[in-house]
Amino acid sequence: MSAAPPAGGEEKRMSDRLDGSALKEARVLVAGLGVTGLAVVKFLEGKTRETFVTDTRGAERMEAAVAAARSAGAEFVPVETLGALPPVSLVVISPGVPSSAGFIAGFRERGVEVAAEIELAWRFLRGTVIAITGTNGKTTVTALVGAIVKTSFEDIRVAGNIGDPLIGAVEGSADDTVFVVEASSYQLEETARFRPRVAVVLNVAQDHVGRHPTPEAYASAKARIAGNQGRGDRLVLNYDDPVVREMSRGARSKVLYFSAEERPARGAFVEGGGVFVGEGRRWRRALDAGDVRLPGAHNALNAAASVLAACSAGVPLEAARRAVAGFGGLEHRLEKTAEIDGVTYVNDSKATNPAAAVAAMKTFPPGRIVLIIGGDDKGLDCSQLAAEAARRTRRVVLLGAALERVAAQMERAGCAVSRTAAMTEAVAESAARALAGDVVLLSPASSSFDMFKNFEERGAAFKNAVKTLSEKKKKAG
Repeated sequence: MSAAPPAGGEEKRMSDRLDGSALKEARVLVAGLGVTGLAVVKFLEGKTRETFVTDTRGAERMEAAVAAARSAGAEFVPVETLGALPPVSLVVISPGVPSSAGFIAGFRERGVEVAAEIELAWRFLRGTVIAITGTNGKTTVTALVGAIVKTSFEDIRVAGNIGDPLIGAVEGSADDTVFVVEASSYQLEETARFRPRVAVVLNVAQDHVGRHPTPEAYASAKARIAGNQGRGDRLVLNYDDPVVREMSRGARSKVLYFSAEERPARGAFVEGGGVFVGEGRRWRRALDAGDVRLPGAHNALNAAASVLAACSAGVPLEAARRAVAGFGGLEHRLEKTAEIDGVTYVNDSKATNPAAAVAAMKTFPPGRIVLIIGGDDKGLDCSQLAAEAARRTRRVVLLGAALERVAAQMERAGCAVSRTAAMTEAVAESAARALAGDVVLLSPASSSFDMFKNFEERGAAFKNAVKTLSEKKKKAG
């Protein structure tokens, strides 16, 4: 049930740049009490006139979170009773709460400011912000940029969609603090003044069709990362992605491109696995092919974007090269889990859309892949994934809510398909189909919420199933 905001009296809008005194007089509503919402509540403790928190799930379904919010001085208010609230000055929205939610729209109609958590954090933090967005690769690039920046700066804080909310990293920041922020479309769509010193857009592929009504709306949310940039800022864009390349139009910041297909006017390009940076006719080799330890051509492009971003923030090129060479990747991203009977098992659970799974398949030799896909049915078009799977896989093993819809697309494309009901069954079926020299690749191409809490739990289930398989093989002989 949606409720209108409180009647009577116009709620006061917050100032462009908040300070402690302005916030002290404000009533603030935090929408969503997941990890981000709770971090916002804890940040606001003792800083507001009153802090309220709401969640569509209800207090009875999230007792521990509600108790933690109350201990931080916030009052939990069910969505259906928001009409009884006194006037609020600001609604801070968590990434999991759609901007189109009825109760959010009601506040907005009354002129109350609705701000994302990263917007609130921006208004209080001090220092330099490097922000990264994109459909795929943003977690890897955020981590890699963080590793590069740490070679040259002391106070580095990596936060955002990568794990810890940005608001939780704000306290104690100073002018020499460097924030490296992974920003999703959910976080960016409710920003108004968020202005990173360096903004990176990696790619835009089909995803989150249930949240963003059109592909254009999704791309527009991503583009907000650079909307407030000006002279002196840097915008790092993927030249090979036409949607991303268009984001340079009207940019007030200096645009740097990275590419694997062209030599852009300025920025970075990948050639022979190496990365070159510069502009015009002046190019320097930044990375050799062997410096990028992450598998796949897409990761050479990710490395190019990371070097551009970090060097734009003041990191020397040689320091960036050393950091890239020492970076071994992330859990659940093309993570080699085991080798059993000559078959390599790879956990790419973070591949939550078809484009990510296609990129993962291109990392391995054609015809030597047993692909495990499936998950929550986001309604995404899997035709390109099916075509690529037909060229590259020995077998496609399916599980999850989207099983039959995706299975039909795979079979129409000519893939050999197996249907399974659990991760242990999927791993066992994959092992039975794989030959020595093959790769069993978990790259689900969908989110995990049908069977798992998140992609980490799904990846852990895969690794546990592989471990169990290995133990059985050892016992058998």
